[in-house]
Amino acid sequence: MIGIKKATEVANSTLEAHYKSNSNISSSNNPKKLLSELDIAYKLKKYPSVSQKYIASHHYTDKTANGLTKMILDYIKFSGGFAERINSFGIYDVKLGRFRPSGSRKGTADISATFKGKSLKIEVKVNGDRMSDAQRRYADEVTAAGAAYFVATDFNSFYSWFENLKICRP
Repeated sequence: MIGIKKATEVANSTLEAHYKSNSNISSSNNPKKLLSELDIAYKLKKYPSVSQKYIASHHYTDKTANGLTKMILDYIKFSGGFAERINSFGIYDVKLGRFRPSGSRKGTADISATFKGKSLKIEVKVNGDRMSDAQRRYADEVTAAGAAYFVATDFNSFYSWFENLKICRP
């Protein structure tokens, strides 16, 4: 059994190694495994009094839109960025008997993030989903304004894009 002090040291060194050296830790060739390792390291750091044997990694999957979204949100967070999911669908109003439109505009990306001062917009498309005309217009507008825009179809392609973005940033 690993002690609390040692578990905290392992968690801190794993996260620091990832932040400083573009994922130069044991799973850098396998982005999904790397994400699971970062998840455990993050939890060990967040809950230092909990033994490592009681820390379970999230069971990540990029086969569904919700699963891929969770993976992207967590990876950006573990990398020191900020990310949030944008819900752009309407809300069903029982009194009116219909959906009320949301306050966000049509075509808004699924994830809005900031990493090292750069605005990131990420649209999640899995299982053959395609972008709408409104989403293409939104992508054109935010990239013209200086944001980075990406259509994520799986975690590996997102990982490659994000790591390249990290390298290109000053």
